[in-house]
Amino acid sequence: MTHRRWNGLATAAFAVAIALPPNASAQPAASPRFDVASVKPNRLMEQPSNNWRRTPGRLDFHNSQLIELIKAAWGDFSLRVEGAPAWLRTDRFDVVVQFPPETPPDQVNLMLRALLIDRFQLAARLESREVPIYALMMNRADRAPGPNLKPGLPECGPDKSTPLPPQCGRGMGAGHAQFGSYDMATLAKFLGFSAAVGRPVVDETGLTGRYSIDLVFAPAPVAPPVNGAAPPPADSDAPSVFRALQDQLGLKLESRRGSANVLIIDRVEPPAPD
Repeated sequence: MTHRRWNGLATAAFAVAIALPPNASAQPAASPRFDVASVKPNRLMEQPSNNWRRTPGRLDFHNSQLIELIKAAWGDFSLRVEGAPAWLRTDRFDVVVQFPPETPPDQVNLMLRALLIDRFQLAARLESREVPIYALMMNRADRAPGPNLKPGLPECGPDKSTPLPPQCGRGMGAGHAQFGSYDMATLAKFLGFSAAVGRPVVDETGLTGRYSIDLVFAPAPVAPPVNGAAPPPADSDAPSVFRALQDQLGLKLESRRGSANVLIIDRVEPPAPD
């Protein structure tokens, strides 16, 4: 995954992952729509990509890859996507949408899915397959946590209004994951969509409750954009995500096979101008 700046949107997209059965179509009938929606190509090829911002009743997807908007619409950034043409990762778009501020996150996801169908002619379906995955587990036999895995901060609970204090960082960017009060299932999801991990992750830690998490690791290399501009440099001194999990959180990733949803794209077209 390319870099993403987190400004609250990713947390909202993950708040309700829409669980659809295998072979489910892209969109049910009579789905909700945004009050206002704008889709424009972004040809500046800025770095980083996928700069997203959420304010009450509005989402700004700036410099976004369509592949990431599709994952957001399904509420799962670790979702494996097949049948996607190359331009879904190379072309960038600025998408601005507005909706009633009280709209639940699952409805926002459905609205985004409807927008992709209307403007990009997206036709897609989910299939359940056995694929390589990682299990997130305790690293030590005595189940001791690492120094950066601590009890969740009470001021960072999921029901708190934004903006949150700085210590409640909610999200995962290139080489850094910070959560003020998150459970292990959420950490597994965030690890699953990191390019440094590269496959779905399931929680098998046995840990309950919420934790304060601060994880620093070497991000996956970022490919240069099509205009040839150099990607931002990676932190060469940071450990791999596998070593960082062990040393900083007392956790590990164990390779295995398991069932995971795969989104099959049957059709997608460049958008018509606004």
